[in-house]
Amino acid sequence: MNINARTLKTLGFLLPLLRQFPEDTYVDINGDSIEFQATTQAHVRAIRSVFPGVTVWKKEYVDVLKTWHYTTVVSGYSILIYACTEAPPTCHAVEEQYTEVERVPVAFKDRKVTKTRIRWECGNGA
Repeated sequence: MNINARTLKTLGFLLPLLRQFPEDTYVDINGDSIEFQATTQAHVRAIRSVFPGVTVWKKEYVDVLKTWHYTTVVSGYSILIYACTEAPPTCHAVEEQYTEVERVPVAFKDRKVTKTRIRWECGNGA
């Protein structure tokens, strides 16, 4: 958390709500942004329940992280719930095959190179 006027204002918005979050909730405040970490759908639901007036949460699967993210805006504050590894109950995976052109090497050249490695010697042959 960066301590500045915007972050302190955001903290003021969040303080009255803190007791409503599950005990193991990680939260990060940065300016007008509040980020929560939740690894299960139950945890996501518990965090979302603290904001009952919010009806629209944008969900997105982040392929490189293999996690789900949920975003919304509450009273001008950007809310992000991230790191959920469980898929939402309304979603299911679809495996598909596709073809794509890749550039692959067609010839290799052997050459001697000098590399460094660490080897441990511990005496007595052990």
